[in-house]
Amino acid sequence: GGPTRIKDAKRGVVVEAREDVTLVWIHRKDFGDDVLEFLGDILPKSPTNVYIDCREIREVTPADLKAVGQPIKRLKSHGRALHFVNPNEQVEEILKKSGYGGHITRMDSSGSPGGTRASTGAPS
Repeated sequence: GGPTRIKDAKRGVVVEAREDVTLVWIHRKDFGDDVLEFLGDILPKSPTNVYIDCREIREVTPADLKAVGQPIKRLKSHGRALHFVNPNEQVEEILKKSGYGGHITRMDSSGSPGGTRASTGAPS
């Protein structure tokens, strides 16, 4: 097997479906409709929990948050979770205010998401 990688250079998104987790890297400063549409298509099909690397995201709009709610609900209905990994403080604040605080995960950039280093607490 090995992981399945879906790279969407136009949108700046890389998705890697591994056996135990689905990793998403967003290489741009916002989610954007096209990214959310892409995630909305692909994430609900994921057989595993999903980790979205938000390191490069600088801004999140109310519309983005609303759109993100859809895949979160759909994954949840299948018993899976979506995690926002390493958002910056500003983005983290917005996520928390919107009720997504429980979906924020901090991890060591060298560790793989879902590994033992993943923690939902603040960075030490």
